Amino acid sequence: MKAFQHQVAPLQELHTRAEILFAGHWRQIPSVRVRFSTLVAGGTGTGKSALTELLATSVGSSLLRIAVPGWIPNGSNNRSVSETVPTIARHIAANEKTILVLDEIDKVYLSSSRAGGGVPGSTDSTWLSHIRGELYEILDGRFPTGMQSITDDDDDDAPSMERLTEKLRTTVFVVGIGTFQDYFDQPPTVTIGFGGRSESPLQIDAAEVATQLPRELSNRFHGSLVVLPELESEQYRHMMKQTAKSLPSWLQPAFLAAAGNRIDQAIEVKKGARFVEEALLDALIATRGIAITHEPQCM
Repeated sequence: MKAFQHQVAPLQELHTRAEILFAGHWRQIPSVRVRFSTLVAGGTGTGKSALTELLATSVGSSLLRIAVPGWIPNGSNNRSVSETVPTIARHIAANEKTILVLDEIDKVYLSSSRAGGGVPGSTDSTWLSHIRGELYEILDGRFPTGMQSITDDDDDDAPSMERLTEKLRTTVFVVGIGTFQDYFDQPPTVTIGFGGRSESPLQIDAAEVATQLPRELSNRFHGSLVVLPELESEQYRHMMKQTAKSLPSWLQPAFLAAAGNRIDQAIEVKKGARFVEEALLDALIATRGIAITHEPQCM
């Protein structure tokens, strides 16, 4: 997998931060903590999840993705799904380096009242309080108070909590990713003349994006967000050409035609990278007769 044009700069920034963490030179200044956790923001379809996969590959790290809306607090009686913190701990124990992705972090914390920073209809929920508390502790390099082990039995080979905590602080690069769709869906406008309004390109304000999270959460991430820009015609055409190169030669013309026809609509509805998937289906439908003659022969 190769980064698309609009992902190159964000990937480079993430790579630099992760590389410094894993190199460990910062441990020579123990009196001051370095804040590595990074928040990635971008509209729907801009490739935030793919960016973290590219990051893990570029730094030679394992990747663990946790969907924050599905976070199960430690000690929960709901055994139908994996409990979140033990899952994180087991992954950290088993891997030398980890990219920990806190996916859809804005889905739990997005608030219609930015000043209050609460969760609509659920601000005082005990369940959400537990989730918030555990997120804060992980981001601060700690496991929840009272957690004694990552196993349910006496495993002599299980790492101690002290060792796991050390690994959490020194071998785990945390990336929180969010769509922040309310922000990116704001109509980009400027005022002209006597109160007239006209559209202009959206200028992404990282500080404004961060206000959609409670301050207690956003302050646990580095203040410089990594932002994936909304895609414009140039990025769509680059994505189209790059994808075409990876396709069988018999499929390339149909894909280029289908993708070219979809670019205007993709820009209008902010389709993002998903436009490639739709164009690919269009191309496969258009070439269904040709595809039969190119099926691999069974030996």
